Amino acid sequence: MDPLSDILDTARLRSVVYFCTRFDPPWELDIPPGKVAQFHLVVDGRCQIHIPSEATVRSPICLEAGDVAVFIHGTAHRLIPFPDDSAAEVSTSLLCGHFEFDHAVLHPFLAELPALVHVPAIDVSWAIQMSDHVIQETSSDEPGSSAMAVRLSEAMLVEVLRHYARNATGERGFFSGLRDETVYRALRVIHDGGALGLSLQEIAGKAGLSRSTLASSFKRAMGKTVYTYISEVRMMRARNLLLYSAMTQADIADKCGYSSEAAFIRAFKRITGTTPGSVRRQPES
Repeated sequence: MDPLSDILDTARLRSVVYFCTRFDPPWELDIPPGKVAQFHLVVDGRCQIHIPSEATVRSPICLEAGDVAVFIHGTAHRLIPFPDDSAAEVSTSLLCGHFEFDHAVLHPFLAELPALVHVPAIDVSWAIQMSDHVIQETSSDEPGSSAMAVRLSEAMLVEVLRHYARNATGERGFFSGLRDETVYRALRVIHDGGALGLSLQEIAGKAGLSRSTLASSFKRAMGKTVYTYISEVRMMRARNLLLYSAMTQADIADKCGYSSEAAFIRAFKRITGTTPGSVRRQPES
């Protein structure tokens, strides 16, 4: 499995579509802060986004028809019409909803994302087509229409993350690794189900790389060693299995690449600050 698919699957990505509605001026949408990642797609017209609490984002941000805006960290924001549009009584149509992640098993890459990921329509060809499909399904009485709308919106998030990965300017981190062909080959090996117990030499071999090339390229692009990243993936996968499977700790240790249950418990407590048993006793979110 490719890295991004594995991460989103393990983090139990889910989406909710609120509405697709036309707003006639005067209007505004005040979105409070929350634990979900809100998204807005401008179907028709245009609007502005104000983010009063986020100093790192220049406000207002202008959204045109076909633009997508995703607030990964649930940052509070306000959507309003352009002043000229209010005077001219120009309407705006928005498709809005949110994405949910299981915060207990999140991959560190989400912390790299800014408060707002804005994908202009000029950079993509899929936004309007996808919104058309989502709108059709949300207004349909056909069997499975709700499921289709949800899956299509989840596909939209994947496209947004792909766009960000291609255009991100950060020198180091997960998205830098996705852009680096050499590192991406190693990431695919690491995120393969049975690769977490492999040595650096074995990962390099499966990726078609030398050990030294893998080590240096990975550290340069990701800002961390291969083993540090493997530890993060192990913890993500272990927490998911502890919370949502009936596997024993010994079986989880083996599946996550540890030589013994004792080694797994020691590593888990060192990295997370808690024990596997305490995670298992948490109620499901």
